[in-house]
Amino acid sequence: MKNVVLKKRVLVSLVSLSLLLGTKSAYASTYYTDEYGDTVKETVTYDSDGIESVEVEKELQVVPLGAPFWVASSKVARTYEFNFTMTFNGTGSSKSYTSKSKSGYKSIDKVGVFTTLTMGSTVLAQKSVSNQHASTAVATASKANVIGDGTLKDTSNHTFEHTGYQSWYPTTVAKSAW
Repeated sequence: MKNVVLKKRVLVSLVSLSLLLGTKSAYASTYYTDEYGDTVKETVTYDSDGIESVEVEKELQVVPLGAPFWVASSKVARTYEFNFTMTFNGTGSSKSYTSKSKSGYKSIDKVGVFTTLTMGSTVLAQKSVSNQHASTAVATASKANVIGDGTLKDTSNHTFEHTGYQSWYPTTVAKSAW
């Protein structure tokens, strides 16, 4: 609990500082081990209106050298429209790069993602994308006019398959309480 309070104070300070400096957003990144035993990078971003988005990311360096570098991520966010409609979004992303620098994409046999957006135990939306001989798959599940509160969560199941390399099927989970 102490870490959560400290984390929130740091994020509030970052948002306040960014607003004073006139920047459009502030963010903070942390690393932790998830329930699957994987190291995860979590980035929380606040825009100038104080709107939060949370993104988690896992990486896998396929061996040997010169092999693809795979990144799986989930993101939850909310957006407001001019007509005061609030939309919750959960985005799962599977990307294959040429290297850890992420400067270029590497096409693989199959890349895919299945993402599920939930609030509490209620499934709000789902979306799936699977691509053959491609480098990316991105799926966004959205739900507008949601009534309720609690933890908004995006759970994404990813697929990375390429001949000659061990396949990777990670799960990423991004969550935020609003």
